[in-house]
Amino acid sequence: MQSLTVTYLQPTNGSRLEDESLRNVSVQRADSVAAVDHGTDCVLLAVHDDWSASVEELRHRAPNLPIVVVGEADPEVGALASRLGVEYAPTEAFEDREETLTERVHEIVDGEAARVDRNEQALRDLHALSTGHGEFEEKLERILEVGREYLDLDIGFATSIDTGERRLEMLAVAGDAGFDAGDVFPLEEAYCKATVRGNGLLAITDATDRWRDDPAYDSDLRCYLGGTLSIDGETYGTVCFGGAEPRDVSFTESERTFVELLIDRASYELERERREAELQTARDEFETVLERIDDGFFALDTAWRITYVNDGGYEVLNEAAAENYSKSDLSGRNLWETIPDALGTAFEEHYRRAMETQQPESFEAYYEPLDAHLGVEAYPSEEGLSVFFRDVTEKRRRERALNDLHSTTRELMSATTRTEIAEIISGAAGDILGLSFNAVRLYDDKTDRLVPAALSERATEEMESLPTYVPGEGLSGTAFQRQRTLDTEEHDRPIPDSYGPIRAAVAIPIGRHGTLSIGTENADGIDAVARSLANILAANAEAAFDRTERETQLEQYRAVHESVRESVFVIDADGDLRLVTDPLAETLGLDPDTLIGRSVEEFLTATGYETGELLLADLHRTDRAESRSYETTLLTVDGEELPVEIELSQYPGDELLGSVGVVRDRSELEAERARFENLFEQSPDAITDATLTDDGPIIRDVNRSFEETFGVEKAEAVGQSTNDLIVPEDDRPEAERLDELDPEALTEPIEVSRQTPNGVRTFLFRGVYYGRAAEGPRAFGIYTDISDRKADQRRIEMLNRVLRHNLRNTIGVVQGYLDLLRDGADGETLEYIDSASDAAEQIAAITENVRDIERTFDADRRDIDYQAIDLMSVLDEAIERANTENTEATFRTDVDGVTVYDDDLLQKAIAELVENAALHAGDAPIVTVRASADDEAVTIRIEDDGPGVPERERQVVSGKQGITQLDHSRGLGLWLAHYVVESLDGSLSFDDDHDGAAVVLELPRPED
Repeated sequence: MQSLTVTYLQPTNGSRLEDESLRNVSVQRADSVAAVDHGTDCVLLAVHDDWSASVEELRHRAPNLPIVVVGEADPEVGALASRLGVEYAPTEAFEDREETLTERVHEIVDGEAARVDRNEQALRDLHALSTGHGEFEEKLERILEVGREYLDLDIGFATSIDTGERRLEMLAVAGDAGFDAGDVFPLEEAYCKATVRGNGLLAITDATDRWRDDPAYDSDLRCYLGGTLSIDGETYGTVCFGGAEPRDVSFTESERTFVELLIDRASYELERERREAELQTARDEFETVLERIDDGFFALDTAWRITYVNDGGYEVLNEAAAENYSKSDLSGRNLWETIPDALGTAFEEHYRRAMETQQPESFEAYYEPLDAHLGVEAYPSEEGLSVFFRDVTEKRRRERALNDLHSTTRELMSATTRTEIAEIISGAAGDILGLSFNAVRLYDDKTDRLVPAALSERATEEMESLPTYVPGEGLSGTAFQRQRTLDTEEHDRPIPDSYGPIRAAVAIPIGRHGTLSIGTENADGIDAVARSLANILAANAEAAFDRTERETQLEQYRAVHESVRESVFVIDADGDLRLVTDPLAETLGLDPDTLIGRSVEEFLTATGYETGELLLADLHRTDRAESRSYETTLLTVDGEELPVEIELSQYPGDELLGSVGVVRDRSELEAERARFENLFEQSPDAITDATLTDDGPIIRDVNRSFEETFGVEKAEAVGQSTNDLIVPEDDRPEAERLDELDPEALTEPIEVSRQTPNGVRTFLFRGVYYGRAAEGPRAFGIYTDISDRKADQRRIEMLNRVLRHNLRNTIGVVQGYLDLLRDGADGETLEYIDSASDAAEQIAAITENVRDIERTFDADRRDIDYQAIDLMSVLDEAIERANTENTEATFRTDVDGVTVYDDDLLQKAIAELVENAALHAGDAPIVTVRASADDEAVTIRIEDDGPGVPERERQVVSGKQGITQLDHSRGLGLWLAHYVVESLDGSLSFDDDHDGAAVVLELPRPED
């Protein structure tokens, strides 16, 4: 047991420790942290009021110094010591026990030293990993071996995971694992499945606790520590360590942190390995150059005398020497006397350390007198030191260039625009590769030209403005067209004068994005190393351009995804969900992220899934941008079945072989359809349920009345266009015009002709829109047979025309005879003749009023674009006519500035109302006409001071009472006014509060 120096830290208020407790150790006493000697091996801290603060202060001064808290037993002190990470050794712990405080101190000091050694070794291993070289698999194996040894576990392994196939493949294995790199296992049989699902490390101290029933338990690993291996933030696989036996203690925070560092290193190596293939050509060229360089060598004895030097060594040593020596003269000379400038340099430090430790030294150092970097390997022995060295200046420059290119690659991968990438390429070519003449041209597919986008400073200053090229034109255009590097010698064209001082140039295609042109004033051209590095730069630039394009497309797609409120999903070629919008996820009852990777088959009926597969297969056979729709049932996580319509189309891009689906809920559509179900089935009218498409209304269903009316069975009708099924050939243009109308505007009845088994019949057609599907709007078509009604209407019209014609003719004859009688009559006979003549004129007026009323029924009157006319001008004629009927009547008007429709029937209706007031309001009535207008309507009041319109007549005209032999209007003037105003979308009413008669007309206001 080695001798230890222990400092007993006892403040004035702390508990005391007897000297007998510590034997065979050197004890120093201190009353404050500041008094603790830096050379002490351990501090015994007496419990006092603020002892935890002393621990923190000691940690700050010496982080690795072991601390033991001593004093009387106190659970609270023990708990706090545990949290602070220090040893607690109460006096009672050593009573009646063989262990002594001295032994405990030795154990703690030795354990701390071992822990420090272990951590230092781990840090050395990490450093070796970060600076080591080799293939990716070798590095990964070293990472696993370092982690396995650090954790003291049986095996370490790294995997790649295919979440779609639910399997993992071993990338590398360390230890006796029973499996090798390249072996493939189901993901469910590995702890890795839980690792990639979690957020951080998965640590299993004893798998028997809760993993016994998991398939991973059969892997015979009873303890496990693993984390996610990722590339660019995306999960790639796992790095894991395990043992066949459970651990006694949980994995410590240091162990976890070390494994996280190893995983970070593995992720970095994995990302770098992807780019190693692009860099391999350059490395091969560098290695070829290195093989042609002969290493220098010299040997020294223990007195630092040169005992041997080869040719390569002689050239370097003689150049570095203070004087010029022959090769033979160097032999036997003291190295430090011969090359005094080497004293105090890294060379002296490493050589002397190698001799002192008898351990090899390998290093690189810059030697200023030679202006060179030398790579040195020094091998000591009892006889002296053997030194191999080589000039690694060029190697260092190339490695620095490669490292800088790696940094440039990160810049390129962070760039967001084509111009930004071009400027980074030009800057890297000048600053890193030393190619001061360079230019980047970008291909513009709209103009089909390569356009200069970035130039180096010297190219801008010393060359004329660079031209644009079409592919195949000039050095850059030819390299771009051929998609390979091309120099001026191979191009075999004279260098243009616009190139200025450039004597040789190389053009390197940057994929389909453009070119990198580099030039030199050296007629021998650009050396192979610079060309190789420029090719690497161009390859990295191509990847950056590709990434920027993908990111732009992805951002657009994400923007659509985030803004779209429809239920949309994207599936890959295997039918697994790759994207689900929030509305669809909400419908399914799951979070969008949890749906990714699950099969769409889980959420469809068997028939729905099979139908979708058939439609997708049909879509993938065509190159056209088409879609397919079908109706099916969607299954939610709660077991609910939702009627939906799914529209499928191919994914619009090259990154994913898959499909896009738009899901539309048919619940409301079906509910709306069900609302009409009873009407549909029971209605005596013929009804169709159709989808309105570009090919006409395609029938989905018909009711029984349709079958009977048109003599077509449902099975025959479904799937056909109504235009092909029941529209007569002569009426096809009219039917097609009807198809072009807005489906939601098909509310007004339309008279149509349709083919029936009994010939062409007339129907009143009404459309009822009730929803929209992918194929088009859905609507019911209702056909009411009005053929008999139309026949009756035609007969009535015929009788009306004949009656009016015959009455006019007959009245004309009567008037003729009355005129003959009037010539020879006098006295009472003449009065009879005048009365008969007046009656005949009234009958004639009635026929005219009937004709005018019939005109008001013309539906086209509502579509006339009426002009405005001053109401006063209409009243002037009406008053003049009424005054001839009653010369004693007085007429008053208040209508200044009011206009009405310039319609002859309206003018006649107003005249009839004014005349009625003058005739029926007494011998000398006062007739008043007032009018007002607002933004929408014109109000006209025709008042008199007579007895008013009889209540029965008012009830009949207003429609509140039917027409009978007892209840009817005595004349047609009121009826004419009523129908004229109604035909103009106005209204006629009576003011009950007026003492006399007051007729009120409400009319639309004409446009000024």
